Amino acid sequence: MNTKTLPVLCGVAAALALAGTANAQSFGNACAGNTGNTPTVGITGLVVQGNNFTVDLTGAPSTTGLMYVGGSNVLGLGLPLPLDLGLFSPGLTGCELNVSTDISIGYALDVTGAASFTFDATGIPAGIPLYLQNWNWDFDLVTFANLGGWSAGFEFEVVPPSGVAAGDLVISEYIKDPSFSADAGGEWIELYNTTASDIDIRNFVLSDNDFDSTVLISATPIIVPAGGYAVLGNDADPANNGGITLDFQYASDNGQYFLANGADEIVLTTYDGIEVDRIEYDSGALWSDAAGLSFALNDGALDATLNDDPANWAESACYIGGAPFNTDLATPGTNNASCAIPTLPAGTGELVISEFSQNPAAVADSAGEYFEVHNPGGVDVDMNGWTICTVDVCETLAVSTVVPAGGYLVFAVNGDPLLNGGLPSSTVAMTAGQFLTNSTGSIQVVDAANQVVGIIVYDDGATYPDGNGASASLDPTKLTAADSQVGANWCLSTSPYGDGDLGTPAAANDSCGL
Repeated sequence: MNTKTLPVLCGVAAALALAGTANAQSFGNACAGNTGNTPTVGITGLVVQGNNFTVDLTGAPSTTGLMYVGGSNVLGLGLPLPLDLGLFSPGLTGCELNVSTDISIGYALDVTGAASFTFDATGIPAGIPLYLQNWNWDFDLVTFANLGGWSAGFEFEVVPPSGVAAGDLVISEYIKDPSFSADAGGEWIELYNTTASDIDIRNFVLSDNDFDSTVLISATPIIVPAGGYAVLGNDADPANNGGITLDFQYASDNGQYFLANGADEIVLTTYDGIEVDRIEYDSGALWSDAAGLSFALNDGALDATLNDDPANWAESACYIGGAPFNTDLATPGTNNASCAIPTLPAGTGELVISEFSQNPAAVADSAGEYFEVHNPGGVDVDMNGWTICTVDVCETLAVSTVVPAGGYLVFAVNGDPLLNGGLPSSTVAMTAGQFLTNSTGSIQVVDAANQVVGIIVYDDGATYPDGNGASASLDPTKLTAADSQVGANWCLSTSPYGDGDLGTPAAANDSCGL
């Protein structure tokens, strides 16, 4: 395969007054030739100044034709484009010329109907749109009623080299197994710019050593600011990602990319093939394998070599926060050493989370899990418009839901007393998908003004009691939002209810002897 240059276009492109366009896209109409084959022309990937690029052609097998290269898709042959070629010959009716014919290159297709040319982009100006079209000589050689097929036009432009060197960007933080949101929404990667200039990472590639690879395609710049951070993730919707503000969402239609919960790699490569940085984490031997927190590079090690060493990383100890409050620990987009939210919010205390059963025994978890809120005040509280969250699923209550003054209200995965283990008839059924995890988990209540009213993070028995068939109960002398966040203020219930599990749903709690 020969490498060719496009000398004519090098001279004329700068003189063309053309609007800016996307790097590569098809346009206009195509028409089939005599055998029914519709020709195509295209380029895979970016055309980078100074590099070679390949143009691929298809059409009728074992035929010849011309590829036109033009500097305009507005004017050709002295006439406006697109031009109906039926004006010149009935055999071209239904076909159109979409590009100016500044250069024509003959070709021959192989027995599969394919051919390709490799060109040198060194002398082609960057940022100037150029246009291709394929006229495949797929003729009716008897009647000449059909004078071949024409592809749609194909527009591309050369981009300058990225100018980014290895180490200019550093992978500085990542979360592979969020708890507050699902992996499909809550995974993200943070990049740090070690240079004194902003870096646009459009068309860069995120990949691993296996099959995951996604191109960061965007119509607008994706900037990692000089000496600053950018966060890239798989879902930009704060409702799905735990309230994270992403600088860019990498899309599955540009190639999939996920962070494995075991061992995996994070590799960032420029569009012109420079590997800027990579890390390769394991499944817990040296790198953190904990759920619900990020692994963050120490601020003194913001370097593409130093971040290869897991000893230079640490588990985040700062809450993400927001409302609803993201109970995962991470510092996306900020200095990893800083911590704006080192503790859970105290909550307004208007309601207190006072009891929960994450592992009933009399009925299945999917029927009998519940939590209880207590109203310590002297006035009824209507939770209409309030939000309740269990782990990563939140529901905004859309009807009047009253917690009586000095009283209790139970929320359960199933509101039917015949199925949920005999919970009170006042029990409110949570939305589909809400549940209480048996290990670590969180429960929170947020009011209509988006203020956290109460929040707890239970911890698989580390400080909060971890019962099987017995609810965790807040001591009746500790019914405040602040006290509810101290695991030592809780104990396992001793009073039976309903079908035999232990708990006091919608009633005064058992004493913990405090």
